Amino acid sequence: MATGDRERAPLLWPVEARLAALLPDLLVFRKPRAPEPELATAQGVLLGVHVTGFTALMDRFSLTCKSEDDLDKLAHIFSYYISDIIEHVLCFGGDILNITGNVLLALWTVEQNQLSDIITLVAKCSLEIQEKFGIYHTREGQDLQLKIGSSY
Repeated sequence: MATGDRERAPLLWPVEARLAALLPDLLVFRKPRAPEPELATAQGVLLGVHVTGFTALMDRFSLTCKSEDDLDKLAHIFSYYISDIIEHVLCFGGDILNITGNVLLALWTVEQNQLSDIITLVAKCSLEIQEKFGIYHTREGQDLQLKIGSSY
């Protein structure tokens, strides 16, 4: 073996399982009916989490930052903040549908007979997220706050 060559460790999970972990269950477990794209409907509870104050923080931070590393540090902090919220949603059984900028969209698919239980679960998840991550005080003086909404 030449220097610099490393022996690859065997993968713990097959590629399909690793990819499935990144996709909502709605896409992974749906049974396709036709080879062309189709409109699929599902009952569920939708949760939207919006982080307010992030744009103002970025504006304030960009005026005072000394280097590109400072902006990277801010992006890293925000990434940890969002990832904690994502982890909370996943622990409650939700699927992350989309993360765009400072908005996160999650879905709990449900059968009609379980709807009230899942609505209660999503409400509990929302309250815990608001309690744990609702207001984040930054050193720059700009607070980040969460606005959470749900629909079924």
